[in-house]
Amino acid sequence: MTRTKLKRSAWLGCGLAAGLVLGGLAGCSDDDGVGGNNNDNSNTNSNSNSNSNGCPEGDTRCSGSVLESCTAGSWGNPTDCVDTDQVCRADETTGEARCDDLVWVWRTVEIDDPIMVGSSLNTPIDGISFAYDPAADVYVTSFGRDINDANLTHLWLVDGADGTHAKQALTGDVFAPADSFCMGGEDWCQYVGYDELNGEWVVLGPSSTSMMRVPANWVATQGAVTGTHPPDNWISHSHRFAWTARRLFLYGATGPAGFSDTVYAFDLDARSWSSVATGLPQMDENCLAYDSTNNRLLSLGGRLTTDGGNTTQTVDTILTIDPANGSHTTETLPTSIGPRRAMSCAYDAQRHVLYVYAGSVVNDRWNEALNEYHNDLWALDLTQMSWTLLIPDTPSGTLTDPDQWGDRSFVGFPEGPNLGQNRGQLLMDSDNDRLLIVGAVPIFTHEQLYLLRLEAVDQRL
Repeated sequence: MTRTKLKRSAWLGCGLAAGLVLGGLAGCSDDDGVGGNNNDNSNTNSNSNSNSNGCPEGDTRCSGSVLESCTAGSWGNPTDCVDTDQVCRADETTGEARCDDLVWVWRTVEIDDPIMVGSSLNTPIDGISFAYDPAADVYVTSFGRDINDANLTHLWLVDGADGTHAKQALTGDVFAPADSFCMGGEDWCQYVGYDELNGEWVVLGPSSTSMMRVPANWVATQGAVTGTHPPDNWISHSHRFAWTARRLFLYGATGPAGFSDTVYAFDLDARSWSSVATGLPQMDENCLAYDSTNNRLLSLGGRLTTDGGNTTQTVDTILTIDPANGSHTTETLPTSIGPRRAMSCAYDAQRHVLYVYAGSVVNDRWNEALNEYHNDLWALDLTQMSWTLLIPDTPSGTLTDPDQWGDRSFVGFPEGPNLGQNRGQLLMDSDNDRLLIVGAVPIFTHEQLYLLRLEAVDQRL
């Protein structure tokens, strides 16, 4: 059973046009068939004590980032939410406006390197994988090699305090130039994690014959990998480190003749691959989370194929998978969310809540005016099995002018994780009670890092 506490954003029911990509269209009908405006900055609440000469007494509204209230028929008492690192937002159920703590913070980065310059993250080619050390406030976004000498290796770090993005040279026993991560010799497919128990960074690929561990002194060690690896020619794996279970799980990938129907588990201590669930729906572009309270995997949305990849369907399913015996159950996402691909999700053990962010419905790879791009954040209370809309869909970008074929491209606003049809990776930072996400903001911003404090979640659930 599900209980949706807040309404679907009004623009989701509108025709497929540029306004879908922008996140809102004035005059479109919401799910109740009533015209509405999904622009948070224009929302006010209303009560019965209306003053005939002005606004209703006690009402609140957002005027840009400024919160105002109505007194004696006039708007006043302005409070700029930006001054407290908040955003002005109106509740979609009550209409009450407030300064809201639930706002993504853009952790801008600047590359510090003698060769490379820029302000986007270096991440694996085949999908986002990153890790975070809360004690040092440091991120690792990928493993790499020197362009002139493949024997020289490094990790790309981000200083969480100032956003400096730099290479950290590695010594010791590092991956050799001939080591293959996937695709017959490539290092595209990387899984990067932080083992807080041992204070070490972990790097491996689905086909790598060893796993590399890197402690704080940056002297790497390797251990041989055994077991049945995932297929070498499969890409775009959905993955999740489950540190309480000491496992890395994969489910959802793209192959030469279909999508993945198998959950692979990698034992991070024994360094061994195994398949723990088979015969699942063939899926890619799903999000994968691990519920450490109940030792289960949760897979949401994605693309399903039943004919070897010739046709695909974007789905609204939740698969709950037991990695101990391979069984699974299927539920359906609320209609307020609906079918989506490329969602990002993460589990919060303290609240026993699953966070689900964004996603898309891609009707045309080239003409993005025909697609639906989301930037809403939902919470699924896994005790009550109730859904809460924490952050509604808001304008997320613009469209370019039509090209010679009439196609338009999406340009995301970099101030938030507006990823379009790209898939981000969401992590729960339990030490600091916040969400972390890395994803590519189209077209020119590329991979960015965002943070969301969760103190305000408890009053919503």
